[in-house]
Amino acid sequence: MVAEYLYDDRGVQALTPFQDDVFLGVRVALNDVKGSDVLAGLILDLNDGSGVYKVESSRRVGNSWTLALEARGFWGTEKGHFLHDFRRDDYVSLGVTRWF
Repeated sequence: MVAEYLYDDRGVQALTPFQDDVFLGVRVALNDVKGSDVLAGLILDLNDGSGVYKVESSRRVGNSWTLALEARGFWGTEKGHFLHDFRRDDYVSLGVTRWF
């Protein structure tokens, strides 16, 4: 588990959306032959409840293939919010890689 407090005392002069936020995350490695792992986390704004989440997962399939999943999303990004322009940038990605 990972937890981190994000703080910036510059107020409105700060060019960051993370001025009073908390990050919570977890990484689980199953320690199996296929190298399965999951990394998940979220950043929560303590002032207005908005946030960002991200999930990554991967697993080897056979001797030369890897399957990977990644997702990211935003919530509570009302008009005027620093992250408002990202409100439609949620995504889920599934990837297959062949190693040779």
